[in-house]
Amino acid sequence: MAEKKEPDKKIFIERAAEMPCGKGEFTGVYVGSGFCQEALPTREELARFIWAAQERGLSLHLVTPYLTESHIGHAIALAETLTSLAPGSEVIANDLGFLTTIATDFKGLKPVAGIILAFQRSDPRIMEILDTAFDGSELERKRMEFQHISIHNPIFARFLKERHVSRIEIQNPQQGFGTVGVTDFEYSLHTPYVYITSTRFCQPVERLTSPGRIPGFYSCRHHCAERYFRLTPHGGNTRFIYRGNTIYYENPPHEIPSFVDRVIIHRQPS
Repeated sequence: MAEKKEPDKKIFIERAAEMPCGKGEFTGVYVGSGFCQEALPTREELARFIWAAQERGLSLHLVTPYLTESHIGHAIALAETLTSLAPGSEVIANDLGFLTTIATDFKGLKPVAGIILAFQRSDPRIMEILDTAFDGSELERKRMEFQHISIHNPIFARFLKERHVSRIEIQNPQQGFGTVGVTDFEYSLHTPYVYITSTRFCQPVERLTSPGRIPGFYSCRHHCAERYFRLTPHGGNTRFIYRGNTIYYENPPHEIPSFVDRVIIHRQPS
């Protein structure tokens, strides 16, 4: 029996000081943001990330979030910088329009479908409800119904293939993701955090630091770089992590599925 191959390990970093040495367990770094356009690096910051990664023999992967018109130009500028300094690098896009832009206008880069584009159902209360309502084979059948990934839909899988996307990023919700079954894609697994939902507004930070303000209508002050909040929702057992504009929870996998060939480690929710 063939020995199971260990997946390639990358690490998500937010500061140049977090760059691994290059001789350890990580072969590359993820930089950027999958959920907040305000958290994208400047062109100068991205260049410094690229040079530091190259000095250490690490690959660099740029992560981009869903984008509004005010930030599309900046995301394109980052892609231009990446093309110039690190051709052949991956751009992990969580916006269908930007994914198409990378595939169409940046032939020297590799488009990757980000976590948001996997469209996984990730609310931990799903399993709490199913465990209460079902058992045995019926529970397993219901659990599998919530393991859907976007590329299970052949229309969406073809949409990605037409844009030269061969890799998709996934996470580990409590109901799992089962046997993926779509073999012409590669899979990257993010751990230990699972995102539940995201918004353009940073409500807890704005409300707590500036009481009385209506959240979301002011320039970003990057509060999330220094703090996040833990809370337990009414009627639920899983503690949520609220950082900036996105809600997460922790759920590291007990083991890495054989179809996953890359694992991305997050030191904090991002």
